[in-house]
Parts: sequence; C-alpha cells; structure tokens
Amino acid sequence: MQYDLLLKKPKLTILVFTIITILISLQAVNVVITSDIEVYMPSEQPSVQLLNKIRKEWPIDSLMIYIEADNITSVPSLKEMDGIENALNPEEGIEDEVVYTASIASLIKDTNANFPIIGKDEIPNNQQYVNLLLKFIPDEIKYKLISHDYENGVIILTTTKDADVDTLLDDKIYPIVQTTHNIKAFPTGMLTLYKETIDWIMGRIYNVGLLSLFILLFVLYAFHREMKTVLIAIAPVLYSVALTFGTMGMMPVEFAPTVIAVLPLLGALGVAYSLHMINYFMELMRKKREEAIKKMINTTGKAVFLSAITTIVGFASLLTSDMPPIENMGLAFLIGVSYCFVSTMILIPCLLLAFPPKRRVELKWNSLANLTRYRKQILLILAFVSLVSIASIPYVSQRTSVWEMMPQKMKSHVVMREYSEKFNAGQSGVILVETPPEGILEPKLLEKLDEMEKIINTGVENASAYSIVDVVKRLNAGRIPRTKEEVENIFERVP
Repeated sequence: MQYDLLLKKPKLTILVFTIITILISLQAVNVVITSDIEVYMPSEQPSVQLLNKIRKEWPIDSLMIYIEADNITSVPSLKEMDGIENALNPEEGIEDEVVYTASIASLIKDTNANFPIIGKDEIPNNQQYVNLLLKFIPDEIKYKLISHDYENGVIILTTTKDADVDTLLDDKIYPIVQTTHNIKAFPTGMLTLYKETIDWIMGRIYNVGLLSLFILLFVLYAFHREMKTVLIAIAPVLYSVALTFGTMGMMPVEFAPTVIAVLPLLGALGVAYSLHMINYFMELMRKKREEAIKKMINTTGKAVFLSAITTIVGFASLLTSDMPPIENMGLAFLIGVSYCFVSTMILIPCLLLAFPPKRRVELKWNSLANLTRYRKQILLILAFVSLVSIASIPYVSQRTSVWEMMPQKMKSHVVMREYSEKFNAGQSGVILVETPPEGILEPKLLEKLDEMEKIINTGVENASAYSIVDVVKRLNAGRIPRTKEEVENIFERVP
C-alpha cells in the first residue's frame, strides 16, 4: 500500500510536511492583491481595446481631491489649492507619472495669465480681481470644479496609464493633504476607492481569520468535547491555507480582492474532509489502530478524493473565463482545494496514529431521523420550493455596482458620495469621435456633436456631456460658426 511508508513513521511524516509547508508559506508575503481596476477588464473586449486606443492620445486615468472651505474662491483657499497642485505636479512632463492637474485655482491662474497687459501666471492677491476673473470662466466649466455655494471644490489629478497609484497616494497625496490650513482636502475618486478598499480588506482579514478560526474550534469542541480531536480536524485547514497563499506568492500573477474567498472555502472543505475521516476512524476504534487507518483510507479516503476531484474540476472551469478576476479566483480555488485534499490525506492518518483520540464520541440525531416518517410531505415541499425558485430566475437582478460593494463607512467613499450629491456628478467617461484630417473644423460635425450632447444631457439620467463644441460656442457668442474658416479663426485665437 502506498501509505505504508508514511504510516510507519507518522511523526517524521508530520515533521517533514510541516517543514515543507513553512518553506512554501514564507512566499505568502509576495502575494499581489492589486487595486488596479484593469484586472476586472477582459483585454480582448472591444470596449477595453477602444479605451486603450483613447489612452494613446489622451490621459484619462485620474484621481480626485475633494476640497471643503468657507469660500473656495477666496484668495487664501485658491493659493493653498495652487500649492497642492504644484506639489503634486511640480514640472511639466510625465516622469512623475502625473500628466496635469485641474482645479478652479489653475483655471484662475490660466485666465489671469491670458488677461491683456496686466495678466500674470499666478493667483492674484486682490479678491476683487479674482472675482472678475471668475466671470470670464464659463459656468459649464467652473461648476464642474466648484459647487454653486462655493463651499466645495475638486482638484483633478490625471495620471499616466501605468502610474503606480498606491505609491502616488502613499508618498505624495496623503502627506500633502494633511498639511492644509485654510481648506480641508480629502483624496477620493475611483482609483483611490479601489486602493483604500484593498487596504480596508487586508487590515481586517487577519482579525476575521482569527475570529473564524476561534468559531470553528468552538463548534468542533462543542460536538467532540476533546481538544485533541479538534486540533487534528483543524490542522489540514491551517496547512492548506499556508500552502495556498505561499504558492500564490510564487506566481507572477496579480490577484483581485475576490481571492480572499479562498479562506472560508478552505475552512469549510478542510473541516468537512477531516471530520469524515476522523468520525469513521472512531467507528473503527475497536480494531487495531493501523487496521482502522488503512480501512479509513480505502473507504472514506476514496470518497474524499472523489469529492475533491469534482470540486477541483468545477473551479477549474473558471479558468476559461475571459474576466481576469474570475480566472485568477478559479486558479486560487483550484490550488487551495488541491492542497486541502493533500493535507487531509497526509495529516489525518498520521495525526490519528501519533496522537489517537482517547474516546469515541457518538453524535445522535434522533430528532432528524424522525423526519423520514414524512418523506412525501418533505418531497412536496422541496418540489414546490424548487419550482418557485426556477420561476424566479428571470427576475434575478443582473445589475452590478462595484461602488455598492465598497465599504460604506470608508472615508473616501463618504467623500465621494458627498461629491456626487453636491455636484450631481460621478465618474467621468469618454466618447471617441473620429473624423478625417481637419474634420473637427467642419461646422456640420460640430452641429452633430451639439445634437448628441443635447440628447445625453436631456435624455440620459444622471449624465451630462461636454466637448469641444461647447468651447467653440463660448468663444463665438453662443453659436456654432457657419464656415470652416470661422472655426479656424476661433482655434487660432485660443492660446
């Protein structure tokens, strides 16, 4: 029998397996659970390919800093916002992974710089002059960056596609926003939300893991009333968790936060596999220990093997998904269940030989057994529930929202919700409009863009659109030029 060699020296087997587990588990610190939204997007989808095409021409990845002040447009507030922008993007270029920043402060600076004769590229010291400059900024632009009551504003920080958002937040944004005096600044936006959600999960996973372990130990002890049996049952769970995350750490794969679900999965499967084998061993305790172990392996062991194989095949099917988080979750589950089976089949026989339980515990379920008297009634109830469930399938909501799955009390989430309510806005999206060379100068195209904006602004709930046509109209007395030459003259006047 293949187990004879292991069973002859069970303590040595446990020791060797423990050493191997420790060596592999040391790599768990290298597991990469990324906050990058890219892991949720299948790269072959047309929408993703279009997004990457747009990124080649325009930087569209951004973070947001939400500002609170008594008056956002006061000179001290504007200068402090300008200081934040200068600190985040001290010079032109993308070496610091920041492409540009935008806020009401930078708009006022730009407007002042282009003001005839007296203009300078700075925030004016005179409040009346600032108020005058504000009048030259179109409302449709101004109120994207400040609220109508002037008590809140935003700084938009646009980054390169491959920017290390975690480092940017930890090394720059968080320290800078903590040094403000005249304003209060709070990092938010979807990139910040994803990063902080990962931190929130990882900050609690250890406490949740320990609490789960304690509950498992308590329940097992309540049924078996012997701590030795409880520790034997829980051992495969601990070993398989260590082996799984250690193996994940050795793989060049960025995992989505969903892989955390491997912990409760291994807890459930590991305990189930262990208890099946332990309880059957207890039924055979009248026999010699070695004979009981061999019979346990040949009967319950085979059942556990078939259960593990079907579970592995089920999770392996997730590897066919073109959604990266589903694919790597399937990979993590496949690894975890495999290790769970291996740990159970190695540890349980050896532990039962080396540290056999002192007494057999009989679990009697007389009350449940009496239910078999009502087989027909139970069958009818199950059939009714099944039919209702099948009939309800079309009514299952397919609406998904990453926003709703994030921690509701997280600071960046609270701030983002306040921003959405006050600015009647959320995350920005883009629509790519392609034309032949110089096509953007054609008045007919501008008219079509204007029509599309009106449809979005009036017909799409919670959405608003803004494009180059709004700039052209603002610079041309609120109308679209009639000729291409007029459009060219407008663009030539723009600095």
